[in-house]
Amino acid sequence: MDSMTKKQDTQTSWDLSPLFQGDNDPSMQAWEKEVKKMTSVFVSCWKTNTEYLSDSTVLRKALDEYEQWIAKYEGYGKESYYWSLRSSQDATSPIIKAKETLIQQKAIALQNDTQFFLLSLAKIPEETQRVFLTAPNLSPYRNMLKQLFREGRYLLSEAEERILNLKTLPAHIKWVGMVSDLFATEEVEVQGQKEKKTFEETLALLQSKSKETREAAAEASYRAMDKHGDTATAELNAVLLNKKIDDEIRGMPRPDLARHIADDMESKTVDALVKAVSSRADISSRYYKLKARLLGEKTIVYHDKSAQHGDLPSLPLFEEAVGIVGNTLKTLDPECTSIFYGFLRNGQIDVFPYTGKSGGAFCASGLVSNPTYILLNYTGTMYDAEVLAHEVGHGIHNELMRKNRDALSFGTSLAVAEVASTFFEDFTLEEIGKNLKEEQRLALLMAKLNRDMSGVFRQIACYRFEWDLHHTFREKGHLSKEDIGELFVRNMSSYLGESVFFPPRAELGWTYWSHIRRFFYVYSYASGALIAKALQKKVRENPGEMENFKKILSLGTSLSPKDMFASVGIDISDTSFWLGGLSEIERLVQEAESLAEKMGR
Repeated sequence: MDSMTKKQDTQTSWDLSPLFQGDNDPSMQAWEKEVKKMTSVFVSCWKTNTEYLSDSTVLRKALDEYEQWIAKYEGYGKESYYWSLRSSQDATSPIIKAKETLIQQKAIALQNDTQFFLLSLAKIPEETQRVFLTAPNLSPYRNMLKQLFREGRYLLSEAEERILNLKTLPAHIKWVGMVSDLFATEEVEVQGQKEKKTFEETLALLQSKSKETREAAAEASYRAMDKHGDTATAELNAVLLNKKIDDEIRGMPRPDLARHIADDMESKTVDALVKAVSSRADISSRYYKLKARLLGEKTIVYHDKSAQHGDLPSLPLFEEAVGIVGNTLKTLDPECTSIFYGFLRNGQIDVFPYTGKSGGAFCASGLVSNPTYILLNYTGTMYDAEVLAHEVGHGIHNELMRKNRDALSFGTSLAVAEVASTFFEDFTLEEIGKNLKEEQRLALLMAKLNRDMSGVFRQIACYRFEWDLHHTFREKGHLSKEDIGELFVRNMSSYLGESVFFPPRAELGWTYWSHIRRFFYVYSYASGALIAKALQKKVRENPGEMENFKKILSLGTSLSPKDMFASVGIDISDTSFWLGGLSEIERLVQEAESLAEKMGR
């Protein structure tokens, strides 16, 4: 197929018919009956038959049946997935919101009905655990069992876990959803713009070359942040308290431990990553010093940190971004290319922003039995091509796993989740840079480095911000809007250096930041970027390494991240590995400095 896909082959909104034919599809009732029936079958079989807790042969049978149940019905399966996607399309609809809430409640009830299985298994004696971990017939589930036994140290009784599950919706999900909806539905007037902008569109204007446009967009965005600042403060205190209660009940010694266990990561490995990136803030400081110089300033304000330097081709037509990403994939691998164009043909990408649509971008995978869907907010900038490549990378990762994985290993550790996305994003930027003149090469290099600064240094600063949030909250019992702003500025300043200063109200930059509500997951951007750089180097030196790369992506959670990358000679527990990845970013900063000096900038 041509890399510039035909317009008629590209759908720009989701086709959710593989799930249901519409919001009032009567087959939803039949689906709910099926979920209840199949859940009842599994529960009635294994609730009282506890032989699986001591006999590896019985356990294999039980795990096979559990895997078949998970594949279609976990969390209410495709119905829950459908309403989650519909809510992303229209956060303003009370009908959709009500449907989503009801299905969330049903999903929690379903989790409560089935959690006995893994909970009982997680708490078997250590001697039996060792037997199961070495049993040949259980080898397909070995890493899952290892993870489960590790988590079991912090699990409570079935009745207590039921209560914690039930309170998740009102104590966390509904709070976070409220703030997300406030920003998703916000329309602001940006001086110099003919029409009101969504909050997401306003943030996109902060990348403009025009200082006047950036100033107007910053003023408008700060008004929105200030408007919702008190609400966000109440929300954040509520979810921080809920997290504190959960950690204390489970006996977790540090607030990020639950994340590390969920990601199959050792805390010392994440600590090494955070320490390595934080120790090289000189790299990001150099970049922002160069950014200020190129903008004709000695220092720049916080909201100018992502301002575009130079002229990059705009991409007013989505098909142009499709062509760039398609050409990139074509040079790397035919299977990945085919997956991408399949997304476009099948209506699996929702492209353009509109009022009520969720901001940002994401790739949703659902269960192994459900299709991948990608959400964008395409505004026609070169950055949008990067975002497309990034989310398509996630989608390719999903499809490679879907082909080779069972339901219990269909998924990714967050430490691995950003590897494919960053890998394809970087190669897309190289595709964009072909045949550019010096001025545009510098502009592109600065844009690429901006992404590295955000994906590595900013996210680790955010991780440290979260750490301070949780610890300070646990010391003080409540954080004011000013307290949170102070912690935000202190941690963001740590990587920006002396060339960037915070104007009034910039300390509100945390209000809409969804990352800090998904506790401690942001390290995965940095780990993904630095691991991806190592894998890119392998593929550049030997294109045949793409097959090994795809093999890694297809593994899902069947191996721990450490073991997965060890299979291709990468030791992510070694601090020097992370420092090596950072040196690659430093090399690009040096290249940009040299190019700017050559051009007299």
